Amino acid sequence: MKITVLCPKLEFTKAQQERLAKLGEVVYTDSRQEYPTEELIKLAKGSEILGADPDNLGGFEKAKPELTKLMESLPKLQGVALASSSFEWIDLAYCRKRRVVVTSVPHYSTESVAEHALGLMICLAKNIIINDRKFWSGEESKFGSGPGFELKGKTLGVIVLGNI
Repeated sequence: MKITVLCPKLEFTKAQQERLAKLGEVVYTDSRQEYPTEELIKLAKGSEILGADPDNLGGFEKAKPELTKLMESLPKLQGVALASSSFEWIDLAYCRKRRVVVTSVPHYSTESVAEHALGLMICLAKNIIINDRKFWSGEESKFGSGPGFELKGKTLGVIVLGNI
């Protein structure tokens, strides 16, 4: 069995590398940079399992069509293991049609995602990002959009769908 991992080998522990090697031939990318699709197709040729990370596919924004092109080039493909908790960057209908099993890491980076959401809420309340961009572009002086508002006395309601 051939497994192609769109992630550098050094990001796996020795034990993880050994476990993967027991399954068959394992091929890794050299870095996390974006690769041309043609290069990934050559690298993955003959693979039955694909470990996919959006970085090598151009990031979350570009990954879906690039990953689909890559999967189309792999007639023996049986499974795709996503290196994320989300499925938005893979064509699940295509995978169902081909009977390709798709897995993810359901609790990957949960704390970081929650912390990032809180940070963005504070940035919105204080106009931090807007003011920073205006200041550094020379468009307006400091606090051109106002300093935002105080959080004291405010109530925040959070509606959550899913694990994170």
